[in-house]
Amino acid sequence: MVDTFAGLLIGFLSVYGMVSLIGRLNQWLFAKNIGSLQPSVSWVILAKDNEQEIEYILRQVMSRLRDTSNFKDLTVIDLDSKDATYDIALRLSKYNQDFTVMQESLRVDLLKDYCQGELICLMDTDLAGSKVVLRKVTNFS
Repeated sequence: MVDTFAGLLIGFLSVYGMVSLIGRLNQWLFAKNIGSLQPSVSWVILAKDNEQEIEYILRQVMSRLRDTSNFKDLTVIDLDSKDATYDIALRLSKYNQDFTVMQESLRVDLLKDYCQGELICLMDTDLAGSKVVLRKVTNFS
């Protein structure tokens, strides 16, 4: 019982922290005083065994990011999923030229090769799996 409560509390705090961080990043990126000096942003989404929600998450993130002026590219890193997560992400990437799917372990030196933006933002699908949280995280307008 205590382990369940502790797990829920840690999960809630993680989601809250991620939403707060993205909110602060959003304020910084879209502040009126920086105007055209906004850096281009590459998004990296980490996924493992998320076949149930990966398509929803990717479609929502892509639709929101396309509306921003500083979006550069999106990279999905599949962390050795045992289900169809990689196949679903790969299918969706075929329709977008700025969308890359990798099936490798996360290494910072690889991100330089795949991400073209000046700023790299990481997002974990385990934390963004909730539709309510995803709406908050991807609400950039």
